[in-house]
Amino acid sequence: MTEERITELYLRIRPASIGFFKFLLEGYDGLATLSTLDRTRGLVRLMVPSSRYSELLDVVSALAPRLRNEPDNQHEN
Repeated sequence: MTEERITELYLRIRPASIGFFKFLLEGYDGLATLSTLDRTRGLVRLMVPSSRYSELLDVVSALAPRLRNEPDNQHEN
């Protein structure tokens, strides 16, 4: 039996989105485990099986506008 290799991905996301992101990841059974490293700064670590890394990147890319760590009104004058 071969053990699956785990890859770590560190992200900085909007702190208010941490719970939302963790909830969504739980729906993708076995995709990744999210650990909050610094709730104030929105720093999280994702532990993902290497075989599913590409899938995780697709999910993160799709969610990027919701997770982005920047003010909602940054483009307003």
